Amino acid sequence: MHTNELSPGDAVDASRGSPARVSAPPDLCDVPCFEVEVVRRVRLARPDEAALEVTQKVFALLADRNRLLIVHALREAGELCVCDLAHVLGVSVSATSHHLRRLFELGLVETRRDGKLVHYSLAHPWPAAIVEQVLQEAVSP
Repeated sequence: MHTNELSPGDAVDASRGSPARVSAPPDLCDVPCFEVEVVRRVRLARPDEAALEVTQKVFALLADRNRLLIVHALREAGELCVCDLAHVLGVSVSATSHHLRRLFELGLVETRRDGKLVHYSLAHPWPAAIVEQVLQEAVSP
């Protein structure tokens, strides 16, 4: 093997940028012709585990239809109380409150008290941007 070639089962030693032999999983591609530099660059740029875990949680949370609708509604309205959101969703206040609690726990929505009322709004613009982008792509030809 040439010094700048990687083959299946090789891992890149990030400190040296060179291959270090490890045992390959049995289902790893066994074709030894792949883009060594691209693979090395992508492996080194891989997000850390904490960022991947948060990202996974966000997408899992947004995989629910009602939560997508809540994000969309809050983007459109700015802020809404749980009763108004329940009417938008067409579900019970209890179910809406559950979804809001999950979104709040992950920091995607925030609250503002006004006497006995609690108003919800998006804590950041990016969840709505993701949802709106996917919604637009889903209907475009």
